Amino acid sequence: MRLTPALVRTCARLTLALSSAVAAYLLFAPGAAVDHMTARYIPWDKAAHFIGFYGLTTLTLLSFPRNRRADLTMILLLCGASSEVIQGLVGRDGDLYDFLADLCGVAAVVGPMTIDRLRLLMRAEPNSSLSALQRQGERRGAGRTPRSIGQEHTQSTRVRVRGA
Repeated sequence: MRLTPALVRTCARLTLALSSAVAAYLLFAPGAAVDHMTARYIPWDKAAHFIGFYGLTTLTLLSFPRNRRADLTMILLLCGASSEVIQGLVGRDGDLYDFLADLCGVAAVVGPMTIDRLRLLMRAEPNSSLSALQRQGERRGAGRTPRSIGQEHTQSTRVRVRGA
């Protein structure tokens, strides 16, 4: 069996489904049983939220590579916020600091990806403003790969040199 992007995506989707079910149980089950079970492995509640949303974010981004990262990020943050509201409704404590830990878990995955994308655009167009790079990145869409962006820059540079 060869490791292909389609296989990685399929495995990520299956793992995401299982992880989401486990996360939903841990987030919404009666507090005493869950707190006792998770405290054995992760003694600090905020660390558990961070680790959980770090994993869910990674799996979500791998599972849906054609969706915009910003859209997936917003969905994950809405899930984190709504989980705290629902916890308050089912007899557990909804905590703003738990949501901040969720947010940090999401940001720990999305932040480096965003910085890497910015670096790629800066390399491809070193004399453009950051707002122009952002607009250009939005127009290029998800179908473009870093290699194709770099090749276009190299080809356009060659054309300018020949024409000068």
